[in-house]
Amino acid sequence: FQWYVVQWIEIENRAMEFLQRHNLHDRCFVLHSPQHLNDVNQIRAMFEFFDLPLKSDQIVLSGRRNQSIGYKSLNSAPEEEQFAQVISRLPERYLEIFRHKPYSNFGWSSRLRRSKAQPSLHHAH
Repeated sequence: FQWYVVQWIEIENRAMEFLQRHNLHDRCFVLHSPQHLNDVNQIRAMFEFFDLPLKSDQIVLSGRRNQSIGYKSLNSAPEEEQFAQVISRLPERYLEIFRHKPYSNFGWSSRLRRSKAQPSLHHAH
């Protein structure tokens, strides 16, 4: 579980670094999973953002659908403890992205931020 948490944070950091390096933030559209994946309004907004024409005025989301809508992913107590351990040991620079948009728009991002009074247990060189 901890390995997946670290991998995900690493991927997010690399994506944000790429966007920053190439000044591409304004060319990204954020879909929050799973809430936005079956939301017709969000899909319409994405098409408008990318200036893509719609075949019809009505967006029909048929076929495969994200089945996790309405499903709450619950971590066990040991997973919650493992998550907290990972976050407490990561250098603050890996967590800094979660203080900014798009992450700061989502409530879950607060779990990936430490107050400045909580230094990491790991000191990067």
